Amino acid sequence: MSSTDGEHWTLNGLALTNFASGGGIKFRANNAWTINWGSTVFPNGTGTSGGSNIQCIAGTYDVTFNSTTGAYTFTNAVTFPSIGIIGTVLGPNGFDGPDVDMTTFDGVNYTLANYNFQAGELKFRLDDSWASNWGGGNFPSGNCYFKRQ
Repeated sequence: MSSTDGEHWTLNGLALTNFASGGGIKFRANNAWTINWGSTVFPNGTGTSGGSNIQCIAGTYDVTFNSTTGAYTFTNAVTFPSIGIIGTVLGPNGFDGPDVDMTTFDGVNYTLANYNFQAGELKFRLDDSWASNWGGGNFPSGNCYFKRQ
């Protein structure tokens, strides 16, 4: 990583793979293990001295790290298509309301964590458009079927 002040560090375009059991990543001072920071949180968190390995998710990231506070951020360096959810499960605006966008670190697997859905129907849409959408009949898991208009 590079720094202009010895405290705020950056690295652009870091390619990571999923961590293996017992693996992960850490921040180290002077390419040695004497001083290192880790955490159990990804992609943003605060590393502690000698902390756990950061269990990363595969992707290409721009990384920032503050060696005084331990604060770090991994930001997607690659832009992926947006996948969102729309429908009556989101509230009274239903299919006329805005999509709720999901997050991804690899452009393949998309997630939406801790969202409170209402009873109803939903569709997955690419880039908030009906041109490419997915739906299915199984809940809470199953296969979706792609429809391009």
